[in-house]
Amino acid sequence: MVDTEVAEEPAPSAPPPKSRTPRRRWRTLWFIAPALFLVLLGVARIVYWRTSIAYAPLRLVSAGAPAAGQPANVTSTPSGFLVSGPAGTQQVFEFQLKNHGKHPVDINGIQPADDAVTQVQWAANFVEDGRRMPSPSHDLPVRVPGDAVVNIQLVVTKPSCSAGTGRQLSGEVTIHWHAMISPHTTRLNLLKGRPQPIALCASR
Repeated sequence: MVDTEVAEEPAPSAPPPKSRTPRRRWRTLWFIAPALFLVLLGVARIVYWRTSIAYAPLRLVSAGAPAAGQPANVTSTPSGFLVSGPAGTQQVFEFQLKNHGKHPVDINGIQPADDAVTQVQWAANFVEDGRRMPSPSHDLPVRVPGDAVVNIQLVVTKPSCSAGTGRQLSGEVTIHWHAMISPHTTRLNLLKGRPQPIALCASR
């Protein structure tokens, strides 16, 4: 009798463990990407904020004149305009401001330095054949688009005048406006460079 042996087949070896390197990389990116985004967002916001602070687009286009379509209680004099009539007479003078920037500007309020200015309002700048056409007056605020012109109107009330004592209108105003993400305050002389002043009281 012949003894025979049956060789046992070797057990299959376990597969090599999978590398976890790609998974770890993805986990690392999940943490780095949001942090990097927040850093870039913060830098962009700082740059935008600094640009907003330096933004100063408002420029005076024309000096004061009686508002279009409003009663003209003024008299032309060799030196300029004189508000005519008794004390309490009102006259609306108009000044053009232009937004020379690309971003819209919201003018929220204007504070005049002269107490003879009893109200500040605005009117759209309608021009036809090179002439300013009458347009309704509105209370502030007003949004001025980029590269647009708005008419700022000062309602002036003539004060009591002492005989022979002249008084001229002050064009100094403080403009409160907002653009981009920052509020601004600008002091402006609406009569700057005007060769002909606006007189409230005539001098001798």
